[in-house]
Amino acid sequence: HDHVLRLIGISCTAKPFFLVTEFVPKGNLKNCLRKQEIATDSIDTLFDICIQVTSALAYLESQCFILHRDVAARNFLVAQDMCVKLADFGRARTVSDDNYQADKNEKIAIKWASPEVLVHSTYSTKSDVWALGVTYWEIFSCGAQPFSSLAGEQVAIYVTEGGRLEKPPGCPPDLFNVMKSCWRDNPDERPSFAHLSEKL
Repeated sequence: HDHVLRLIGISCTAKPFFLVTEFVPKGNLKNCLRKQEIATDSIDTLFDICIQVTSALAYLESQCFILHRDVAARNFLVAQDMCVKLADFGRARTVSDDNYQADKNEKIAIKWASPEVLVHSTYSTKSDVWALGVTYWEIFSCGAQPFSSLAGEQVAIYVTEGGRLEKPPGCPPDLFNVMKSCWRDNPDERPSFAHLSEKL
């Protein structure tokens, strides 16, 4: 897929093994936003990035077998032509029924985690949808840290009690409504990636 990092091969002549991927020169999306290597003053550009990241996740969803589990601006890479690609599959898991029960001791990216991940360590496509909503927020906040004034434990309490991120300055209200739809308490009420892709 155009918006998923391409695997070229695996170096397996000696340990450790290495993945060989396409070269993506501009680095990760979060840093590109912070350094303003992307026109962060252009709503059209930021909106196009949202469409690209959603397209990548809609593709994964259509394959029905993998959860990324670490959707965040830091895990998308930016190519020379401003093509954005989903990368860093280190926490991804293959699944047969769209659910993955993680070990309770596993580390969690708390500021991108949905309530069911925070409370039960249960991942699904809909927990990735939640994280995509936070990624949209990062894009329109020019790479800012979500919940920057709160520590991890405070974020977990805030989110499970119904707290959500505020609308980023300059973010169109319609797009903020899309973000809020990703952050519904009930995972079944969150949109699919395919629906988000169509809506955007």
